[in-house]
Amino acid sequence: MTGLKQHSPAMQLANNPISSAVSRFLQQLRQSGFKGDIEESYGARITAATDNSVYQVLPQAILYPREGEDINRVVQSLLKQPESDLSVVARGGGTGTNGQSLNTSLVLDTSRYLNQILSIDTAARKVTVEPGVILDQLNDELARHGLFFPPDVSSGSRATIGGMVATDASGKGSRIYGKTSDWIDSMEAVLPDGSDLHVDPQTVDATLHPQSPVTAGEQLCQKVCALVNDHKESIDRTFPAINRGLTGYNLKQLISDDGLFQLGYLLAGSEGTLALTKAVTLRVIPRPRLKALMVVIYDSFDHTLAHIPLLLQAEPVAIEVLDDHILKTAQQDMVWQDVEASFSTFDLQSPIQGLSFIEIHAESDAELKRRCASMEEIITATGRDHGVMGMRLETGPSAISGLWAIRRRAVGLLGATRLGRERRPIAFVEDTAVPPDQLPAYIRAFRQLLQSHGLQYGMYGHADVGCLHVRPALDMRQSTDQQLLRTISDEVAALVQRFGGVFWGEHGRGFRGEYAPLFFGPELHPLLGEIKAIFDPHNRFNPGKLAAPATLEGARIKRIDELPFRGSFDARINSADTKAYHAALACN
Repeated sequence: MTGLKQHSPAMQLANNPISSAVSRFLQQLRQSGFKGDIEESYGARITAATDNSVYQVLPQAILYPREGEDINRVVQSLLKQPESDLSVVARGGGTGTNGQSLNTSLVLDTSRYLNQILSIDTAARKVTVEPGVILDQLNDELARHGLFFPPDVSSGSRATIGGMVATDASGKGSRIYGKTSDWIDSMEAVLPDGSDLHVDPQTVDATLHPQSPVTAGEQLCQKVCALVNDHKESIDRTFPAINRGLTGYNLKQLISDDGLFQLGYLLAGSEGTLALTKAVTLRVIPRPRLKALMVVIYDSFDHTLAHIPLLLQAEPVAIEVLDDHILKTAQQDMVWQDVEASFSTFDLQSPIQGLSFIEIHAESDAELKRRCASMEEIITATGRDHGVMGMRLETGPSAISGLWAIRRRAVGLLGATRLGRERRPIAFVEDTAVPPDQLPAYIRAFRQLLQSHGLQYGMYGHADVGCLHVRPALDMRQSTDQQLLRTISDEVAALVQRFGGVFWGEHGRGFRGEYAPLFFGPELHPLLGEIKAIFDPHNRFNPGKLAAPATLEGARIKRIDELPFRGSFDARINSADTKAYHAALACN
């Protein structure tokens, strides 16, 4: 193993054998009729040890179910090892930024085989998919029927529907279209006792008083419904009234105002800690007939953000922004030619320091013209006071696609940037969200916080809903920067709470569970442990993250800095190999 010191963490990982408990489990699983693949090689395990986060957690084995019943077989085989502490974590595209799919025990990867679109009902506007279906794959198929699934994440070429359900993902356009949970019609899930659960909305009365005989799933729903119903006033007081609410667990929408018990809202965003998804039926809608994209360029990023509340008066579908750091890198990328083409007639006297993408949808030419005119009127009237250097309206599909490519490439552009020494932008506080009217002041305070630690950064994202992706630049091979990750996380959590927002606004909570008490509060946070205990009393599903079962002695949430960082292993590679494989080390 070239370049690795004999007693380095990476060498220890390579020599980490499969435990006897896992060997017994795998033997039992094979005997159960499991039809999928089982990977025990170091190569497969190390591949599943990372996602898009800062962590590297080596699993014992990777399981690839070939059919839905294989998920039941995995869970039922776990139950036959009661003396062990084996656990299972679901994995999709591996795009999570907070270690959601990492585990020291077993990983259940649905992307290899459970990736089929099972049915499309164009009349009812519903589609049923397996969890490993990729978002772009789904929308490509739906486009043939003039339909689409609205949640739009920038990782759509890789993100799976199962992963989107697990984190309750959202993205561009969420102010209008909401989150993944808003589009779930029903689900088929596997509970920690190995049984199936059909999930669809039921009245609270029917949930609290099920007809005999009562199934295990109905008993579970009854307990959860009663628990949440008893705390509804506190939930209403605690959950922020913003587009990005408190996921993991979403107590707010579990019981609707019209008396429906909607378990799908709880399972969405629960990151596989309560149940494992076998299939999900989603509501879909017709594709918008017409689109327009307005690109506005600014003389500062502060002006860019301060302009957002005024622009929202025209009711666009989305407003996305890029800051000056990303724009500087983008201008060296081939996608910048689309911006230059759009603004070729402008005599720009100073560098572009902020950029807004404003998307508008309509069903008729007259409606599109009216909506665009309304937006242009606002920009013209307020642009001088908000540093507007120019604006451009595009209605052609190819021009719109070319300009949006810049926003979609923001993560890649930022990841390619070196911001001081060997530091590069890292995802760990990147999805905070605040009320949109608080965004300019919040971001100013956020920038001051980072600058006080001498850190550079990049910012981009969904300004219309108060959710910007902020990536401070760290060198995670350095122990001092690893310690900074803790410091910055603590300070940003306190800052976002002060502005009435949430610490995890889009990408799930993952290993950031230690911050949940700060946002759920002393009355509601214990409910998370009680719900976990109702579903998963033995802590078999994705333990140590969102909640620990209240009834299980010794169960706890892991802290963000007690997991092994990928940078710690990279630091042990010698300088020659570090230079030779620099691009590989910078991956993600």
